[in-house]
Amino acid sequence: MQTSMGFLLTLFTIRMIPPLEAWLSWRYAFMILALGPVFGFISMWWLRRLPAASKMASGNK
Repeated sequence: MQTSMGFLLTLFTIRMIPPLEAWLSWRYAFMILALGPVFGFISMWWLRRLPAASKMASGNK
């Protein structure tokens, strides 16, 4: 389920780039795309700080 949702999100993002580029410009369309990796980085950083993180990573942190 998680993988299929990831592919669906990717498909949606790719399909939205041409309308965003026409409405804003390439510069701002790519700035919007950059939000995904930034959000992912922040989420992984937050997850690593949780006490349960060592259980999820087989004791490695």
